[in-house]
Amino acid sequence: METKDYASFISPKRRSVSTPRALVKDGQACFGTFDKEFEVFNILDCKKPTAAPDLFKKMRLTLWEAVEVRFPGGYLVAGVSDMGLFGVDFDVVYLEKTNETLDLSTITARKNVRIAENLLQGHITEAKTAISGLRFENYFEDKKASIEGHHFSKNHKILYKFRLKGLSLPSNVSIPFGQNRPLVTEKLFFKADGFIEIDGIRYNLNEESTAIIDDHRAYYPYVSHYDWLTFMGKDENGDFFAFNLTENQSTNPHDYNENLIWLPNRTSLLPPVTFFKTGKASRFHDGKEKFLSWHIVDRYGMVDLEYQITSTYANRANALVASIQYFVTFGRLNGFVLEEDGTKHEFKDALAVGEDKSLRL
Repeated sequence: METKDYASFISPKRRSVSTPRALVKDGQACFGTFDKEFEVFNILDCKKPTAAPDLFKKMRLTLWEAVEVRFPGGYLVAGVSDMGLFGVDFDVVYLEKTNETLDLSTITARKNVRIAENLLQGHITEAKTAISGLRFENYFEDKKASIEGHHFSKNHKILYKFRLKGLSLPSNVSIPFGQNRPLVTEKLFFKADGFIEIDGIRYNLNEESTAIIDDHRAYYPYVSHYDWLTFMGKDENGDFFAFNLTENQSTNPHDYNENLIWLPNRTSLLPPVTFFKTGKASRFHDGKEKFLSWHIVDRYGMVDLEYQITSTYANRANALVASIQYFVTFGRLNGFVLEEDGTKHEFKDALAVGEDKSLRL
């Protein structure tokens, strides 16, 4: 039986090259996959990244730093976002035992959030509101970060503190959404130590606990959409393992995407994928209908996953000229992904987390 050369399905432009010091030079953003984090994130120096006059660039720019943490008993998805017009301190908790999703998110003024200049040398992302706080301290040059957060809503209280140490190589990608319209994402897979306290119950992280930080800077189109899915933990051999899969509005997904597998001290790239969905993103299980499911595949046989959603966080907001339809999903994963050398990693009812986000903003 002929063995496929899976590595040949990966675009040469997906191979990491040396990172320039600055993202933008002479008004033009650079695009590609890079081996290190950017030192100078001068994304506001882009000339005409959108159809709007450059005077409005800052309002069209979306910035965030987020983390997903797999702890004993569930998942935390947390982040600080500068949406151009407002800020967000975001905390969503999934409790595996009860299949319950807790929302502790706060919209705030932009002045109450700040996004790190870069992910190096201790630069800080943070949010501060009357009922919440979140702080990232980034040392990606040493593959380290620390995170502290709290959120006290009317119904729930959470408190957490994590120390992160990198397990793999980074994923640093600048993706074109237009001729000079970048989406830049810098991610790293970590071993996580620390604790999270949820409504008075403390969960201490253990030898299985992991995390992924995602720093994200983009000029999104006025009407935009993306789907995202990740798994983190250990593989069938007991080695740390994670993957990232996204379908977004890249103008050339073959050359510019962020799909990959993280393994100890190395990565293996994945091709573009398509998310096929059964049911609506907003569907909740009511005991009468089936859960929403996603089928994620590529064209070369490297990705074939069935994701059965069991719990959902939903944020829906509609106005005359703007809308947000944002869902964080938790569920069970079955299927497989292949490394470039053909090594197969299979999943059977593994816990995973995803997003389905549509914006008119």
